[in-house]
Amino acid sequence: MDRDNLILALSESFVSWATFWRIVDRIEIEDLPKKVDYLYSLGVIRENQYRILSNIDWSKDRKGELEKRGVGYITFYDPNYPSKLNRVKQPPYVIFYRGNIELLKLPMVGIVGSRKATKLGREFARSEASKIAGRGYVVVSGFAQGIDTEAHEGALISGKTIACFGTSCDDVYPRQNFRLYERMLDSGNLIISPFYRSVGQKFVFPLRNSIISALSDYLVVVEAGEKSGAVITAMYAFEMGVPIYAVPGRPWDPSSKGTNRLIKMGARLYESYRDLGIEDIETPVVRKKEKSYPGDLPSGTFTVEEYADARGIEVEEAQVILMELELMGFVTKVAPGIYMSIDRG
Repeated sequence: MDRDNLILALSESFVSWATFWRIVDRIEIEDLPKKVDYLYSLGVIRENQYRILSNIDWSKDRKGELEKRGVGYITFYDPNYPSKLNRVKQPPYVIFYRGNIELLKLPMVGIVGSRKATKLGREFARSEASKIAGRGYVVVSGFAQGIDTEAHEGALISGKTIACFGTSCDDVYPRQNFRLYERMLDSGNLIISPFYRSVGQKFVFPLRNSIISALSDYLVVVEAGEKSGAVITAMYAFEMGVPIYAVPGRPWDPSSKGTNRLIKMGARLYESYRDLGIEDIETPVVRKKEKSYPGDLPSGTFTVEEYADARGIEVEEAQVILMELELMGFVTKVAPGIYMSIDRG
């Protein structure tokens, strides 16, 4: 039997990563359809797993189904399978994707945080993601509302981003992010998921979080409650030896409880991308928008909204760009929401 189609059958039936690795410890995966009874007799699979495996239609054309859905996949046996996923104790045996799979070969910075983020936290995440992506690092996050969304949005301004879904990679959740999903795919970014189809259960999110941790060369936690998913992601990173950075916050603020706790546990304090010690990387995915900034500037004073309209971008994106231009010395802020071009001639 075709190995890939067999692996896809296991994923479609929600056979866990742990079960898969117990099976391949005993038999060649290609022999599975005729050795289900044998594995059950050895106690390698339990009764519920035996029922699932016994009822799989091994002949179904799952490759064709994925092709119709516009979804690609990489199995553990594929030479392009990301080696960093081996940081997971029992790694996903297949990853599904839409978009530019080549991004998995590049260095990455994970940025995660609270769904119920503060305004300042969201702005900070977007600004830092833009600066990190602009230096050639791919920003990876979980596509949730709040900090995750801002991390993806910021990365799109100056570079590339990867979203790791807790649903199938063609099932957009949350629905409010559908436009972000389309923009990511239209501009050569990547959506990944370990799920053939959506499960709709909470256990999927820790699995998703473990993938984010494993792919990250650095992990930055911007805001997080004490028992949040972002803290779980950081715990995985601690186990994997991934450098963890946390943005400190006010001790009485619930959104800072998790990040402050992580710092106590050994995470490094994060104030800006410079804390990561990263240098610019020359890769084909970096869009050097900074070079076009000065020529795009209106003369005299202008508002954020006017700048956004002139460039055909969202106001939020314009705010991040103008903050960067202020740091670069091209504009100065003369009042809230009002900037002035600086003549550098």
